[in-house]
Order: sequence, then structure tokens, then C-alpha cells
Amino acid sequence: MTLARPTGVVAGDVLVAVVMHHDATSDPVLPAGWTVTWRNGTDASAVVAMRVATTSEPSSYAFSGLDPDDATAAVLLAWSGADATAPVLSSEGSSGSGTTATAPSLSLATAPARLVTVFLVDDTAAAEQLTVAAGPAVRASVHGTGVQPVRAVVADRAVTATGGTGATTATLSASRGWHAVSLALRSDGRPTPVQLGWTAPTDPFTTGYAVTRPTGDVVTVAGRTTTTWSDTAAPTAGGLWTVRATSGTWRSTAVTASVPAC
Repeated sequence: MTLARPTGVVAGDVLVAVVMHHDATSDPVLPAGWTVTWRNGTDASAVVAMRVATTSEPSSYAFSGLDPDDATAAVLLAWSGADATAPVLSSEGSSGSGTTATAPSLSLATAPARLVTVFLVDDTAAAEQLTVAAGPAVRASVHGTGVQPVRAVVADRAVTATGGTGATTATLSASRGWHAVSLALRSDGRPTPVQLGWTAPTDPFTTGYAVTRPTGDVVTVAGRTTTTWSDTAAPTAGGLWTVRATSGTWRSTAVTASVPAC
């Protein structure tokens, strides 16, 4: 089985591969350069692994050792902004059965961080649902078809304070065996850029835009036809950005964008 490298990956990004395979006797074999952060071989073979991208990443990665007669759900995602030297702060998994899957709380001594949560379900039909509790954003949901199909769901959220992250839960529409993994990625300390976009006014007298950042300072963006601006020093606490069209001392009504903490 091969997983394609995500689009836009650059050196220093953290790649996370998730493989859920129904056959517990067929353990996924990782490509060279990958590190296991969690593995379970009870009832089904499941692994969460990571690597830090280099300047010469292949276009895909081959995971071997899987029985082609059994269902597999696999996904490969990338995160930027993690510490490329020591990206993993903590990881822990749990397993069970029923209609509620619970990924463990992690105790973090360092913040901010990115909490990646993985839910893996065995013997689950395509019509069955897995709903992650409010808070994390679901980044991928993959259903592996075949005999006794499986599912993999990946979500993440920002963690801005040290201490316990709290457990993350998901509701299953049918009682099934499940695994749930919490993986905390250490921040590299750099702010995550905020990309703003707007529609240019038709008024030919517009000469540019005034962007007010959450810190209160105003950035001038030149050109009526300019419709994007990236705040590469955005505060990690998030905040409110406003954009106004300008012409001399004239300012238009503000358009606002609120961005949560990252």
C-alpha cells in the first residue's frame, strides 16, 4: 500500500501516517525513516507513525506487510509549525468497544502545541457514522472497504496552555471495537501566518487598503486590485483583523475577520 505525499509539504513539516488494518496478524511495516508513535495489534493492526520532511521527500511512501484480503484504512497528513528537532511532546492511546471512543488526556509541560487525535474503528460499515465531539477540526475520514471494513478519522486542535489537554471523545452510530490516540506536537515557536482575502471594489479611486491587526497597528496594502495579504507575525492568541479600502484620507466601512488561537 502506498500513501501519496501531501501537497505543499516543505522541509521541516511533520508527516503523520495512520494505518488501520483488520487483520491483527498482519502488522504494518513502515518505510525507512518513519518512527512509530503508537501501535496496537489486538483484534486489528493499527499504527500511528511520523517523520519530519526533508528537502528531498519522495512522492509517495510504501507501507508493507498488509494482507490484501483484509480491509485497510490509511491516511497521510502534514502539519507545519511543529518543532522539527523534537516534534512529539507526548502520545498515548486507548482501546475499547461500544458507541463512545475516548482518546486519552495528555499532560503537557510545554505550550503551545497541536493536539492530533486519531480514531480507528473495526468492522464498521460505510453507512455508520463517527462524530468527533465539538472542539477539534476533523482533517480526514477514510473508510476501508472489504471483508470487515475499517475506518480512520483524524482531527486536531490548538493547545495554548500547559497541563492536561482533556480527553477527546467520538460517538459511534453502532457499537464497535475502537482505538483512540492522542498525539501532541511541539510548536516551533513561530506564529502561524494568517492569510486575508477580500474582493476589490469597483471604485477606480481606491488606491489601496488599510489592515488593522489585533495588536492595533495598521498595515498599508498598496493597489486597488490587490486582494490578499498575509500576516506572517500573527499573534498565537488569535484576534480580529479589519480591512478598509482607502483613497487619500478616505476609509471605507470595515470588513472583519476573526481568527481563533492557533
